[in-house]
Amino acid sequence: ERSFGSYSKNSSIVSVFSGRSNAEVYTGTRKQQHGFLWRKPFRKNALNQGSWKKSYFILYESFLVWYLRPPKTLFDINPAGCLPLGGCQVFPLGKLSGGYGFEITSTAFPPGHSLVLKCRELASTQMWIDQMITCQSATYENSTQGDRAINELNEKMKEDLNLRQLQKEAKRQADTVNQIKEDNVSTMEKHLDDIEANERQLSMILKQNEKLQSSVRKREKSAARKVKRISAVATRTEIAKQELKRLKSSFKTLEACADRVPFSQRKAFEEDLDKLKSLLDSVLKHRDDDLSWDEF
Repeated sequence: ERSFGSYSKNSSIVSVFSGRSNAEVYTGTRKQQHGFLWRKPFRKNALNQGSWKKSYFILYESFLVWYLRPPKTLFDINPAGCLPLGGCQVFPLGKLSGGYGFEITSTAFPPGHSLVLKCRELASTQMWIDQMITCQSATYENSTQGDRAINELNEKMKEDLNLRQLQKEAKRQADTVNQIKEDNVSTMEKHLDDIEANERQLSMILKQNEKLQSSVRKREKSAARKVKRISAVATRTEIAKQELKRLKSSFKTLEACADRVPFSQRKAFEEDLDKLKSLLDSVLKHRDDDLSWDEF
């Protein structure tokens, strides 16, 4: 894309267009409009040539300056382009694809050349046009003043740059010392944290060991009680077996005596024997050792 400077008729305007300028320096005034716009390449019949490119535009009282992205500092002297608005004319282009356009022309431009811009909203487009019309005051004197201001600014920037470099180096050394201190403190704190963590872990292990020992002692006592109960149950079971054997012996004795019972009472006697045998069977069935009548 060709520079505006190649079409200017004086050296001061060339310096303005070549990318060294800063509108804030030229006029010493505030910016009146700023934001993203879309532009066509600066060429003949620009509206129908090339593709749209998004740039960040800043409108000062007499200059239109643009960057590929918003500048980080106020005195950014490397814009992508700068246009003095003195002698320029601004025409609205109406609705375009993706927004509303306007065109900037000047007698200083080559024949048929113009700067075509586009904004998304109609209201914003009209605001840009109105502001540019009120800012058409850039003259040859403005530009020469701008050159002098740029030179003075460059000298001051060199001095400030040297001072900033010294300050930066001093800050770097101080930061290095502080970083070493912080690293040492951080290392010591980490060691202390590790020691405290080990102490807490050891304390937890000791507590768990105490709980395990207490649990083992409880289980040992519980097992001893169970053994004692089992022994007592076994003793009672043996005694019960002996008693049941004696009852069975007595029952057999009664059965043997059945023939001696008078005939009139024998039936009742046999029924009583059956009831007694059923009772003994029931007792044997409900015992834990599952003894049967025939085992006796």
